[in-house]
Amino acid sequence: MCRRSVWSRWEHCAWTAVIGVRALALTLLTYLSLQGPTSRRRLRELFWPQAQDAGASLRMVLGQFRRCLPGVLSGEETLEAAVESDAALLLGLGES
Repeated sequence: MCRRSVWSRWEHCAWTAVIGVRALALTLLTYLSLQGPTSRRRLRELFWPQAQDAGASLRMVLGQFRRCLPGVLSGEETLEAAVESDAALLLGLGES
């Protein structure tokens, strides 16, 4: 998938959430692209440490990904980003 088409599609997606959730979703995608496969449990601990229902928050963000960028994340209990990261390539973490 071309990076440009991913981001232009992201920008034109009809979001129903506030900008903070969108920024959090992008942060989560960045984290997964740099760290690699990560369990849902670990993501809940990192992104919503004080939340009453961190699972619901994670599901909301994942639902936004499914609607706006189908296929950008894969996995069930362990999630993985299906996009390359320039930062990961620079750090030698990704494929060239």
